[in-house]
Amino acid sequence: MSDPAIEPWTTAQFLAWQSARAERYELVSGVPVRLAACPNSVVHDRIVINVHNRIVINMISELTGYLFDSGFRASGADRGIEIRPGHIRRPDAGIECGPKNPGAFMVVSPRVVAEVLSPETRDFETFEKLADYQQIESLDTIIFVEPNAPWVAVWSRERGGIWTHKMVLGFDQDVAIPSLGFELIPDDIYQHSEFPDKNRLVLTDQHPGQQDQHSE
Repeated sequence: MSDPAIEPWTTAQFLAWQSARAERYELVSGVPVRLAACPNSVVHDRIVINVHNRIVINMISELTGYLFDSGFRASGADRGIEIRPGHIRRPDAGIECGPKNPGAFMVVSPRVVAEVLSPETRDFETFEKLADYQQIESLDTIIFVEPNAPWVAVWSRERGGIWTHKMVLGFDQDVAIPSLGFELIPDDIYQHSEFPDKNRLVLTDQHPGQQDQHSE
C-alpha cells in the first residue's frame, strides 16, 4: 500500500484519492489497500493468472447474457461496494439492481457478488470478505470460485436473513441463483481455462471457527 493514511479515511476522501490512480484499491476500515497482483515470473503462476482472469471474463459475460433486458446489470471490479462507511470492497463480478449510472464508481443495490480466489489472497477473501458481504442488506447471493479446479461455493440468503451454503463440485451440477431464477453452468464459468497440475484447495463446507449456517 502506498500513501498510508494517518487517520482513517472517509468514503469521500478515498474516492477522490482513488480517482487519480490507475491501480485499484479497496478501502478497509478507513485504510486504502491495493488489490494484490499475481506474480508472473513462474510458468505455474502465469497459468493461475490466466485462469483467474479468464474466469472473471466468463462470469461477467454469462451474467450479462442472462440479465439482458431484465433491468438488472452485471458489474466488475472497476466498481466498488460500500459495506459500511469507510469500508469498500471490489468483487470480481456481480449483479446490481439500482438506478443505471455508467460513470459511477460505486455499485447501487448489489444482489449478487462473485470472487475468483487467487493464490495470494484466497484465505483472506474466503474468511474476511464473506463476512463483509453478508452485511449488505440488498445482497442475496455470494459466490466464490476456485481457480485451480471446478469447485464453486455459493451462499444464499434465505427468508429471515439466514445464509445457507452449498458446494458445487465438478461440471455435472449448475450454480443456482434462485432469487433471480437462473443458473450458471460450470462449463461456461471455466470455458478456455487451464488448471495447474498441483492444486491448493481451501473451500470447505464450513470454515474454522464459524458456526454452521446450513438450513435443515
